[in-house]
Amino acid sequence: MALQRDEVVRTALRLLLAVDRYLMGWVTEEQAWRQDAEQRGGAPFPDEALRDLPLLREAADVLRMTDHDADFEYGLRVLIEGFRTEITRESGSGDSAGGAGGSV
Repeated sequence: MALQRDEVVRTALRLLLAVDRYLMGWVTEEQAWRQDAEQRGGAPFPDEALRDLPLLREAADVLRMTDHDADFEYGLRVLIEGFRTEITRESGSGDSAGGAGGSV
């Protein structure tokens, strides 16, 4: 069953909003990290704050080494792949031209 025009518009808007919210959330977090580091005069996740929290300290070590640009691109890629899956599911077209490769 192919998507009707209003369903296509609704799906497109929902996908656009999802990307917008992802971008806004990412930018907000990035700004907060930088502000926090500037106010503290050091890197995020100071060791003294994590002294009694071994699992959180281990997670903080990973976050300190992370490539934020690569993480952003990964998240965006996962969103896009999810969109393709959702569009295909909603259109009921499987791998046909009206599915993930179609224009929505």
